[in-house]
Amino acid sequence: MYDNNIKTDWNNYYKERKKNNSKIILAITRNTRKITDNIIINMLKKTKLNINSIIELGGADSCFYETLRKEFNNCDYTVIDNSKVGIDIFNEKYKDDKTKAIYQDILLENIIDLKSDLVFSAGLIEHFNIDDTSKMIRKHFHFCNNNGLVLITFPTPTILYRILRKISEIIGIWKFPDERPLKKQEVLSECKKYGNVLEVKLNWLIGLTQYIILVKKF
Repeated sequence: MYDNNIKTDWNNYYKERKKNNSKIILAITRNTRKITDNIIINMLKKTKLNINSIIELGGADSCFYETLRKEFNNCDYTVIDNSKVGIDIFNEKYKDDKTKAIYQDILLENIIDLKSDLVFSAGLIEHFNIDDTSKMIRKHFHFCNNNGLVLITFPTPTILYRILRKISEIIGIWKFPDERPLKKQEVLSECKKYGNVLEVKLNWLIGLTQYIILVKKF
């Protein structure tokens, strides 16, 4: 199921996603993203914290930008990703003085001197081996202001996830060979080094089951 020796081709993924016009796939995608959108916004609202800046890691051609900018409409929004194609698509779609996308490998040391009230990723940390997953989690806190928020979503290997992924692989629509569904404790144990866990939510409704973890940085 998982092969970290074969990396996801993100440039090709974003090219194909831009061209995809399947009404069924688009309808399913819109529905699952709306479910996740609502969960994320509700979790953030409950903190009652002011969010004036957002950094999305791995957010090339972000699926969540529009929802978060609508909710926090005066915030500065920065996307950092190492997919040039995804970054270019994002920049074509969103032209705003408070929005920018940076082409950069997040795992590199001392890459960008930015801090934000919310650091967020959706479906990023599971595309690495154990050591690099831990490093990627730490990067979220590196970019986060003290007492700011880190929100991370990632797939987890429930029976439902395994069944749906296996079907997707068999019929040839699975695009993420290096996706490593993570146990909750692997992520929590790293997050607890840098902040207080505010909420953990298991999102069953999207099928490919995901955890959503919200942490307040020390």
